[in-house]
Amino acid sequence: MLRVSELVEVARTLDDDGSSRYARQAARAWGGEHVRFVRSSANHVFVCGDGIVLRFRPHEPDAIECAERIAALTERLAEAGAPVADAVRSLDGRLVVSDGNGGYVAHALELVHGRQLDATTVTIEEARGWGRGVALFHQAADRIEPAPVLPAWVDIVDEAARSLEDDLRAIGGSIVRGLRDLPNNNGVTGIVHGDPELDNVVWRDGDPVFVDLDDAARSWFAADVCFALRDYAEPARSPDPGREPVSSFLAAYREARPLGEDELSWLPLFAAAHGVVTLARVERALAEPSAEDWPPWAHALRERLEGVAAGLRRALRAAAGGHS
Repeated sequence: MLRVSELVEVARTLDDDGSSRYARQAARAWGGEHVRFVRSSANHVFVCGDGIVLRFRPHEPDAIECAERIAALTERLAEAGAPVADAVRSLDGRLVVSDGNGGYVAHALELVHGRQLDATTVTIEEARGWGRGVALFHQAADRIEPAPVLPAWVDIVDEAARSLEDDLRAIGGSIVRGLRDLPNNNGVTGIVHGDPELDNVVWRDGDPVFVDLDDAARSWFAADVCFALRDYAEPARSPDPGREPVSSFLAAYREARPLGEDELSWLPLFAAAHGVVTLARVERALAEPSAEDWPPWAHALRERLEGVAAGLRRALRAAAGGHS
């Protein structure tokens, strides 16, 4: 999640046609001249020309290493047949391009022409396609040899928990211990997308294509299932397997690859762990003070993030038997 001040900085450079001098500079490495703003979240995202999605973020510690890991994984997943938007190398063959310290780190994906859905509009058949797509992603990831080096998600949760304050740090620590006690083998763990929710799915000819692998890690496959379906649950809570389209997603996933009842029983723990990570990221964004000259949308965004953080704190404390 980018700082609000960073979102404001790039937004102030946007022209009437959605172009930006920052995006134009980054796009030169791919031979792009025309760029159009899409969104900013963990990265600034622009469409470059007719066939490339340009993604860039500030040059910060580990930014290049992280971008190279994501882009290389994306390329290898596409080669293995995973339903992902493939990485696009620059004109001189690089997966990641940086304009130096103080600038931006950029990589690119193929532009997937299709539509996007949300939790209120997805049909039962689309939920089935989505579940099958996540299973196919996991299957393809297991075929990559040699396996890429990726962070362990439990370590990401641990780091996030340690950044929290007071009782929430203790709650996070308990969640981490619960994760470390789970089975950890090739049958239930492997390379996961990390955030295969509908916002990161483009539907091309009726089939799901996954984008934005920023949170890819080595984790439990059931955790990926839990995160995919989080729009059908309260914050830090697991989705109800009996609810449509959750049940359709799960049924289709299990038709494509195994997902045992024991794995489904771990979903509440995964949901709480995801809440810990999300809270830590939101709190990092909120650590930056607001500025009087921010536009109204930036102040509204900060207010919304404060609400998200408060809700996650309540949910984690309630899950731990604490007091809101």
